[in-house]
Amino acid sequence: MLAACTRNTFISPAADPSAAIREGPPVAADRVWILEQSGPSPTDTSVAFLASAGRTVVMRHPAPDNAVYAVIEFPAGSVTPSGVDSARVAIVPMPGRFGVGIRTTGVLGVGVQVTFSYATHFQSPSEAATRYPTAVRFEQSMGAASMTTAGQVQFVPTSRPAADMARFSITDTGTFVLAAPR
Repeated sequence: MLAACTRNTFISPAADPSAAIREGPPVAADRVWILEQSGPSPTDTSVAFLASAGRTVVMRHPAPDNAVYAVIEFPAGSVTPSGVDSARVAIVPMPGRFGVGIRTTGVLGVGVQVTFSYATHFQSPSEAATRYPTAVRFEQSMGAASMTTAGQVQFVPTSRPAADMARFSITDTGTFVLAAPR
């Protein structure tokens, strides 16, 4: 009966403060570890939608679990079509990694958000154990980043709307990943 009266307290391991992601200049891609995923990757997705109406795209891992991989939100007016009234967007996941390439024939504007959901298929890179002894430490140091054409990575502001989720805004096409500093 006494056990029922106690309060459960979960103490999370402290994050490595030197590994905290700070916005700043781009860094070389070999100075980060991209979050890996177990299991098969989602398939490429192409959508066409009325730009003035917007669209939410939910990408899922294949069966049997059909777990959510990413949610990409295109609010009304966030894509300027190229000469037609329909916005066309292609989303290509990175095999074995948490990352997507987003392309459009139009122009992206303000308001597009990407949310990665990594609860089911989270797998920190094996080499990362030298700096992050647990998956929790890796996850605490991880943020969203844009991969540049010059082979660099630019971290972007990242929020955590729920456990095992990372959300960030984009204003241009490109390749976006979840990564932690080496």
